[in-house]
Amino acid sequence: VVLIRCIPLINSLLQSFALLRLRFDVVTLLTKIVKLEQKSKKEKQSLLSIKINKFIELKNIFFSYEENKDVLKNISININKNDKVAIIGRSGSGKTTLINIIMGLQKFNIGQIVIDGKKINQSSRYLIDNCGYLSQNTFLINDTIINNIIINEKFDEKKFNEAVNFASLNTFFDKSKNFHSTKIGEYGLNLSTGEKQRIGMARLFYNNPEIIIMDEPFASIDKNTSLEIIENIKNSWNKKTIIVITHQDFFNFMFNKIFSIENGTIKKND
Repeated sequence: VVLIRCIPLINSLLQSFALLRLRFDVVTLLTKIVKLEQKSKKEKQSLLSIKINKFIELKNIFFSYEENKDVLKNISININKNDKVAIIGRSGSGKTTLINIIMGLQKFNIGQIVIDGKKINQSSRYLIDNCGYLSQNTFLINDTIINNIIINEKFDEKKFNEAVNFASLNTFFDKSKNFHSTKIGEYGLNLSTGEKQRIGMARLFYNNPEIIIMDEPFASIDKNTSLEIIENIKNSWNKKTIIVITHQDFFNFMFNKIFSIENGTIKKND
């Protein structure tokens, strides 16, 4: 669903190729969209769009980019609907690769994924339905802040204001005189990294996916503002499945499951 919603933006995004070169995550997603559209009707039908109603379980997953160099080794985890999950590990430990496998953006070499009892092997092609993703580098278009939050959705003022409050963007909007018309500049030139991340969170709230995956969402946001947003997450997203990649531990209290990855292996923290 996330990918399909991006399709109407392809033409305008291609006109900003310089921007896309600096946003590898977006280029990757768009490439997957283009390749998918070029597949035959039969091949399209083979792509499973799966909604998680109860749980997703990874069983003995192995993955490597090169032969005999495993990035992930014998990964087995269970994530139930509405779980709040943290995946902790150093840079290069395999956290992002694991997330890509869970979302269906990356095939695995060995193992099995089970979603609500449906078995998915390494040859299956699938995407998790109604899944929202916030990367470390929030993708922004050279448009107004409003359009960067609603991203091709119909504007709803009430929902928009709720999204702004959710992401603690109130003070930012208070000092922005013409946020309805003022463009943020390419790469979000006029914004701090923390403001970009908060716009990404407001976008997730506005789009309202059932499953939310965030990669280092508070890395560039001050602790007080982060705690405000975390409180909003607890209140507004208590019935959503949330998976967070992080190296920070000040908000561990919001998770009911915490996994650590080291050297490609995973363990559940007590």
